Parts: sequence; structure tokens; C-alpha cells
Amino acid sequence: MQSRNPSSSATIFSPTTPAHLPTQTSACAPSAPENNPSKKWKMPKISYTAQDPECAGTKAFMKYFPNIHEVLVERVKEVNILLYGSVFPLGGWGPDDVNSIHLHIRPFEGVAYTSNHRKTGESEIHLSTNYIQKYVQDHQPQPNEPNEPNASVLVVKEFLGVLSHEMVHVFQNHGNAPPGLIEGIADYFRLKMALPAKHWKRGGTKWDDGYQNTAYFLEWVAECYVSEPGFVQRLNKRLGEKEGYTEKIWEELGCGCPVEELWRMYAEKYGLN
Repeated sequence: MQSRNPSSSATIFSPTTPAHLPTQTSACAPSAPENNPSKKWKMPKISYTAQDPECAGTKAFMKYFPNIHEVLVERVKEVNILLYGSVFPLGGWGPDDVNSIHLHIRPFEGVAYTSNHRKTGESEIHLSTNYIQKYVQDHQPQPNEPNEPNASVLVVKEFLGVLSHEMVHVFQNHGNAPPGLIEGIADYFRLKMALPAKHWKRGGTKWDDGYQNTAYFLEWVAECYVSEPGFVQRLNKRLGEKEGYTEKIWEELGCGCPVEELWRMYAEKYGLN
């Protein structure tokens, strides 16, 4: 979810406890931006706080991610590789205005949201302990369902997916694009990290319904319709240019028709009409 007004938090955790987490691999993994000699890129300062370290949601999250600082660093790296790695060496372009990222773990309704302060280069990700607690409670191991995926794996993938979605918001370009496209791009890269939510499926009534609906549409455009690779990365690049989003962007990026026509073909193929 995109930005809302940030709130303050307290009690800083020390990111010193190591823990092994399953390594996520991307669908495509070009060279990382920070290794490109043509562009200076620095890792933003990473920090996190918990408003109530004793609440059930915080305890559950820290149980699965005692090494949260390292997890956030890996999210930064993978998001930048996916967003900018495949085209970064060609034009020397990419994000260099994010100075710090702070994760707030605190109670509120909803799942998560991101606030970007471009003038200072400070970004904040807010993660709901209400959501964490409920998700963990809803995915406890069930002895009468032996064929269900391991509950811990589901929980880890879900939380990594949410953090990845929000990290895309930190680094992606917006360019006055429809909000549904911005959210769809974030979920597209979550999908490419092999971290889809358990409930995801193709759906929607229009191309910019957002989230997974737009993510699966973008995947179809990128992998089944446009011949040149890196369609979503090139779309993100265009959103960072002066003109930003325009209706002609789809044709200019190789689609050959307006986005409404693309959606019509996609909906017909997958029976979404």
C-alpha cells in the first residue's frame, strides 16, 4: 500500500540475533546496481522500531525474523536488482535519492503502507501488528490437514511478500500514474520474487484495479505479448522521466495498442469478462 501520514514509534530493537531464512530467488536476476561502476549507489541506512515490543503481533514477527535488519537489507538489494538491474548498466540510471528506510512495527487497522519524503530522502514502512497477529493465528499447524504447506513457511513467505511490496514503493517511480498501476507494479515484483499471497488469483474488471489483479495483467503483457524483455522495468523507467505517465506509454513501449485493448485480450484469454 502507498503512502499515508507517518506515525512515531518507540523502543529500538538491536539487529544482532542471527537466524536462517529460506533464500528467495528472482525470476530474473541481473547484476546488482551497486556493482555498476558507472553509477554510485549506496545502501540506505536501515532501522526499525516497535511501538509495543510486548504485544503478541510484535513477538510473533520477531520470532520469525529475529534478524530483521538483515532481512530488510536483502529486500533492498533484491528490489533494486529487479527494478533496475537488467537495464541499469545501459543507461546508468537508478535510484540514488533514498538515504534511509525505517520500519515501524505498530498496531493499526490494515496491513502495511509506505511514506516517502523525497526532499530528505527518508522513507518509512509501517507494518501492522494487528495483521501480523491475526495472520499467525489463522495459519497455525493443523494436525488433521497433513497435505497443507508448512505453516511457518506460509507465514514467512507472506511477511516477506508484504515487506517486498512496500520496499518496491520505496524505490519505484510514480510519474502521476494511476494508483492501481503503482500498486500493481509493486505486486508484480512480489510475484517475480516467488512470494505471492496464498489467496492470489487472476481477476479484476479493469486493468488498473491494482494489486494482484494488475500484477497478473502486467505479467501477461511482459511475458506473453511484448517481445522486448524487461517491459515492467522499462515502464518504471518511463514513469521516472519528465513526462511521466501518459496513455500512449503502452504503445510506445512496444504493445502496439492502447491499454484498454490489451485488457480486453487478457480478460478474454483468462475468462474474466
